[in-house]
Amino acid sequence: HNLRDYITQKPYNNNQLSSSQFTGSIAENNGKYETERIYAHFNEQLMLNNLCASVGISSDLDYNLCSILNNRRIAALATANQAGLNVTMNGNASYHELEYHIACLFVVFVANAFPRLARQDSSFYRIDLEANENNCHCIAYAVNTLMVSMFSLLRPGDLEARSKEFLALASSNLLRLGLETSSSLISSEIYGNNNNATSTSSSHCLSAKYRDSIYIVFDNLIKQSPYLSASLQESCFPYSLIRNAYHSIAKMTNSNETTTLRSNVMSSSSTTHVDGKCRD
Repeated sequence: HNLRDYITQKPYNNNQLSSSQFTGSIAENNGKYETERIYAHFNEQLMLNNLCASVGISSDLDYNLCSILNNRRIAALATANQAGLNVTMNGNASYHELEYHIACLFVVFVANAFPRLARQDSSFYRIDLEANENNCHCIAYAVNTLMVSMFSLLRPGDLEARSKEFLALASSNLLRLGLETSSSLISSEIYGNNNNATSTSSSHCLSAKYRDSIYIVFDNLIKQSPYLSASLQESCFPYSLIRNAYHSIAKMTNSNETTTLRSNVMSSSSTTHVDGKCRD
């Protein structure tokens, strides 16, 4: 059966995994046996996903990426053993925790990067292409694939908790970005006669100009996540903001198309007028 169904049924503590099931810190013999059994299930799941990929069946776990990450771990451990550190694949807690913390920091980095993307002009979402100019629409697939591969390899059973942590961090940053834009608009209305205040507030407004496009990127990331659902998203981030984002982007796209059409008509009419004068 699926490894994800197996590992999510195991009891889990936020501070550390159960000793008798994953770490083997208390019951050493049973813990080691359980850890080996978990990784045996993981290897079987990798083989199954590889077979599914060869026949065109999609899977949450990327076989090639997991193989690359696992080979990287083996190479790092071999280098450490050559240096005389005498570490093993699952026996050195400090090395294993270091890689796990790096994976957790990756989740925090992505969650904190959303406001910065909202300040880039190339982040505008194109409805006709269902994509962004700077390809930030690929974040949804890339982040979910990396999270599933990294946490399935480093600490099985922890993916759901880390996914919820990512949802909370990203939602907080995006909501704070919306408050920043609203406060900038209020400041521009209050200090409308002050040129410095107006320029400052307008710069803040422009900095968060494409937050609606990032809302859509965030929504697509939640939709493609194997553990996050619409109900969890609603508890952290109101879906009404997503609907408003689609509406405002569609309205902006239509206005841009209308402006382009008018400019083309005016340019063609002016050219016709010039040609007529030349003929006269």
